[in-house]
Amino acid sequence: MRGCLFSLIFVSLAGFAAPSIESTDSLMAQWLSLERQRGSLERNWQQRKAQLEQKQALFADEIQSLEKIIESAASITDDVSQRRLALSSEQDTLEKEQSRIAQVIEQSSYQLEKVATQLPPPIARQWQEKMALLAQSDVSNSEKLERLFSLLDQAEEFNQRIAVNEASMALETGGQAQTVLVTQIFLGISQGWYVSADGAHYGFGRSTPAGWRWWHGDAADAELGRPLRPESLLQLKAMLANPTTADYLSLPVKL
Repeated sequence: MRGCLFSLIFVSLAGFAAPSIESTDSLMAQWLSLERQRGSLERNWQQRKAQLEQKQALFADEIQSLEKIIESAASITDDVSQRRLALSSEQDTLEKEQSRIAQVIEQSSYQLEKVATQLPPPIARQWQEKMALLAQSDVSNSEKLERLFSLLDQAEEFNQRIAVNEASMALETGGQAQTVLVTQIFLGISQGWYVSADGAHYGFGRSTPAGWRWWHGDAADAELGRPLRPESLLQLKAMLANPTTADYLSLPVKL
């Protein structure tokens, strides 16, 4: 009885533990399929990894290039900022200089206007014509400075020579005023004489703090402290017209 029971148990266990051939083949097929899938995934991952590593390297190079560009741009920006500051400083300096130049021009113009009245009439008229430009607001400082220098050069050139000028002067004759054509002779910008063609009218002129002034006839003799002879003035006029006839000549002046 006991022997029969053990036989039945063994048969029953043996029947439970031994799988079927179909089940084993199915499991084997599933395992192979999983292995193939795992191998395919590993290969795909290796390829993907290589691509990602390559892209990462490219991104790193690009980032490095961008960083260099940014550094270069920052350097350029700093240079531009420094240059802008330098230009701004230069502009401020130029504006201050222009302001000082404008003040100098204004002061010089005022002084020259006073000096112009003390110059001999011919050059005084030329100065008045040219000084009108100094008052124009649409004229640059450089043009005004050029005009100022030209006025000074003109006066200096006039002062270095004997100048002759034909002019009409309002003179008194016998208590009556009349216009007489005379020859004016200037010794620089400080002294001058005039004489009519017939020698009937003559005089002496010079620069004074109040302006240029003429003395006529006897008044000229009194101002000079010695007689002024019209014959001497006519002789000087002839010598200036014909330098080959030049000779020593004494004329009174007042220093």
